[in-house]
Amino acid sequence: MKAKISIIMPSYNVVEYIDKCLDSVLSQNLKDIEIICIDANSVDGTTDILKKYANSDGRIQIINSEKKSYGAQVNRGIDASSGEYIAILETDDCISCGMYERLYDSARLYSLDYCKMNWQSFSLVKNGYRYCENRIWDDKNRYGCILIPSEDEKISTCDCTIWSGIYDRNFIINNNIRLNESPGAAYQDIGFLMQVYEKAERAMYIDEIGYCYRYNRPGASTWNKNVLKYVTDEWNYLEELGIISERVLLRLCASFLCETDKLLKMVGFDSNSPLITPYLLWVSDKMQGIENAYLGSETDNSFCRLKMMISDFKNYVDLAKTKFENDEGIKQQISDFLNGADCIIFGSGSYGRRLYNLLEWTSENIMCYCDNSAERIGDKIGAYDILLPADAIKQYPHCKFIIANKNSAVPMKKQINEYGISDADIFVYC
Repeated sequence: MKAKISIIMPSYNVVEYIDKCLDSVLSQNLKDIEIICIDANSVDGTTDILKKYANSDGRIQIINSEKKSYGAQVNRGIDASSGEYIAILETDDCISCGMYERLYDSARLYSLDYCKMNWQSFSLVKNGYRYCENRIWDDKNRYGCILIPSEDEKISTCDCTIWSGIYDRNFIINNNIRLNESPGAAYQDIGFLMQVYEKAERAMYIDEIGYCYRYNRPGASTWNKNVLKYVTDEWNYLEELGIISERVLLRLCASFLCETDKLLKMVGFDSNSPLITPYLLWVSDKMQGIENAYLGSETDNSFCRLKMMISDFKNYVDLAKTKFENDEGIKQQISDFLNGADCIIFGSGSYGRRLYNLLEWTSENIMCYCDNSAERIGDKIGAYDILLPADAIKQYPHCKFIIANKNSAVPMKKQINEYGISDADIFVYC
């Protein structure tokens, strides 16, 4: 009988995580699955664990890949698959027991090219594991309805994960959608996703969490110092495929900016680092051939920001270093203020979201957000509910407060003072 979903699991030296990953797959409510494990000749015992599981469950097949390439491994899995839908599961992660059943039922009911869910990331911090919910859409109305990715400019910016959903196998095969088989395991998903978004006509996002992504794993590709090479390889790959629309270009520019910022921290903000400067020259040459008219009327986008970075990289690095040092100082001030106490963040606008990004992977215990704006009540920032101030204090009476917007600090402080919160328990974010 044909499997409903083929789960493709590329692996290389993940002996610490592979058991939990496979256990989460075997615990799926959906039983009509095939599990395709493509291992790139692991040397840490991963292969032995795969064989142990395969011997006890006939749905598991193991393929050995001579190429240590995430793209090549996933492509081998696609070629070996026979299910109605394809899922890609990274073998240091895990999934909820109902994830694939929920996705499959929706994909079949609405004849979708793909269907995806929200996800949560988790990482070990100093006082245990920290879990952060990642919602694909801030707008709740974009969940549970059919979207047309080929005509929807927001999707390529907001949905950057290959593994949070399932893809119709016929859609993938008929459109010859493949991953770049460059070495390593970084950024090959961009090419795949951009092909999907350019060609898909029916997609849906479900407002539930299914996938658990391990963040900050030692040795993970996201912290590889050669990451700009991977971004430029993927840029070249999409050009070779003839897939360089405006939105693809903006996504690539955003990736280059993001990874440059991350890399600057790793090299101590050295503006002359050989890990960065050759790729600045490369991307500068690439962008000179792109006419400004191609970008429409927007000026605040990743293309324009990348142009500004290239025009005065030394100044960009100095500003990035100053921002990093300021952020680290504020995190320390907040840590000293809270001293292990739980907190409520007052303000869910841009300043509140900036605080979320700042504190996301610290060990500070945020209980919720609060706001006076009625239209925001009931929404979330990450995993945190947005409540009215009075309701937040009633639900979490022993919390300290962080006011997100110093420009409104006086009336906000007065408001929570009236609810019995003392000035000593209020921190104003600068």
